[in-house]
Amino acid sequence: MLVALVLVVACDSAPAEPPAPTAVRKPTVAPTLMWKAPAAWRVAKTASDGKYRAKYSIPTQGDSKHPAELLVQRFNGPKELPIERDYYLRLFEKTAGPQTEQLTVGDFQVEWVEINGTYRFPMGPPMGKKRKHSAHVLKDDWSALFALVKTTKRGHWFFHMVGPADTVASARSAFRAMIETLEKSAN
Repeated sequence: MLVALVLVVACDSAPAEPPAPTAVRKPTVAPTLMWKAPAAWRVAKTASDGKYRAKYSIPTQGDSKHPAELLVQRFNGPKELPIERDYYLRLFEKTAGPQTEQLTVGDFQVEWVEINGTYRFPMGPPMGKKRKHSAHVLKDDWSALFALVKTTKRGHWFFHMVGPADTVASARSAFRAMIETLEKSAN
């Protein structure tokens, strides 16, 4: 009977008002970068988030036996960038060094780099504190084109094409045209 009396009294009183909800801020969506890749390039992979955003396979040209590859990466800030002046030289042996050029594409500053020589193709995962590869396969007569796109609100983007010299040389103007299509996305 005591339980019934407690239930009647509890049902008769108004429930306590719930606490006011805490303010919820909408997640900030960082605008991204858009570009137009040549139709002849095969899209191997795309992603809307993470470090690796796209991977393209460029068809072989001339005497090349391998296609070239274009990898697109996004970095949140300059501390994450893998680029330092000797970065290009560590990828190649027997080279005269990189040729660099500064470009402006819309609101973006772009560092354009070209290098030729013997490419040190990394084998296996990077190891140790310096994240270096323990083995490399040397590829003679290879080239690389790099475009480091610096933005203020979209992070930094790294477009990295590597492959046989014939294939990279034939794709150079298409790659440069792709970089010139860079624009901000609507979101």
